[in-house]
Amino acid sequence: MMAMYNMSNRKSSLVAITALILIFLSPNIGADQDKTWGITALPALSYSLGTGLLGGLLINYYHFPDPKGESQKLDTINGKIIYTQKNQFKAAATSEWFFGDDDYNLSALVSFYNYPGTFYGIGPAASEDSGEEYTPIGFDLSCALKKAILPNLYLGPVYDFSYVEIQDIESGGLLEAGDINGAGGTRISGIGAQLTWDKRDSRSFSSKGLLIDLKTTIYRREIGSEEDFFQANFDYRQFLRIYKEQVLAWQYIMKISGGNVPFRNLPPLGNNSIMRGYADNRYLDKIFSGFQAEYRFPVIWRFCGAIFGSVGQVAPDLAGFSLTDLKLSGGSGLRFAVTQEPKTNIRIDYAFSREGSQLYITLGEAF
Repeated sequence: MMAMYNMSNRKSSLVAITALILIFLSPNIGADQDKTWGITALPALSYSLGTGLLGGLLINYYHFPDPKGESQKLDTINGKIIYTQKNQFKAAATSEWFFGDDDYNLSALVSFYNYPGTFYGIGPAASEDSGEEYTPIGFDLSCALKKAILPNLYLGPVYDFSYVEIQDIESGGLLEAGDINGAGGTRISGIGAQLTWDKRDSRSFSSKGLLIDLKTTIYRREIGSEEDFFQANFDYRQFLRIYKEQVLAWQYIMKISGGNVPFRNLPPLGNNSIMRGYADNRYLDKIFSGFQAEYRFPVIWRFCGAIFGSVGQVAPDLAGFSLTDLKLSGGSGLRFAVTQEPKTNIRIDYAFSREGSQLYITLGEAF
């Protein structure tokens, strides 16, 4: 195990250095002279035990109607196409648009994936040794249309749809036994509402202000879902400029679900946004609570650094939360600003936990 861990570290270091060189050589595809819009295309390159070598393309389009004005409302489209050494494929795009003098906000996500992964079981005590391989093939779509009801406060309906087939289930595992909800694939369709208060100075690279977001979604058979359940997500982020360009940022997330939740829709612990250092979807359960903090500081030219740490836990219900086995992770990273106005970073993070380490290379901040 130690030899594998050291080999993983060497491969991660080599991939990170190669990615830095490619990023440095990647110019913007286009931008107008007034910097009101731009397009950037960048290589995606990383390595982890869960994916092996990962390669692909990241594309960012931004529209900044008034770069020198007070409004920091930024229209964006972010796309990615990735393929890994373990034959994992994903194509995804997210977008956010403001219109009607910033009175309306439209956001959307669409993705298609054929992405072999690992299911470790459900609950905070799921063993790393119990992981079983499977292949989800699916399509996700979600969108929200919100209206400003007060300055910086938006409220509106949301819709969420997902269809997934589960293939190549490992023989003799929990998924094959049929005791896990959604093990045979599922279709979900849900409607809900989202309330967002956004006082950040920038959506792409925040240095001051805060974001509070509350979203609830109900999935019912009457609107096309194969399962009846609900989810509620709370997201609090705050950013404090402590000295010149040094920023202290922190985030708290609570995700609650109930009903017949398919296992792939259970709140996860472990991804490239929070609890970095754990494998993707390492822990699953009906409730997830997590906190992370990050110190961001300038290095030289367009480079800046980050040091971060996270603590989190999953549980079947609120009464089941335990403080005796909290999951901890942390790490450091490097950022390179591919655009300055607005500032958009390529993020390279190396994170570790008691279960190993992960390398992340992606576009945009973790939060």
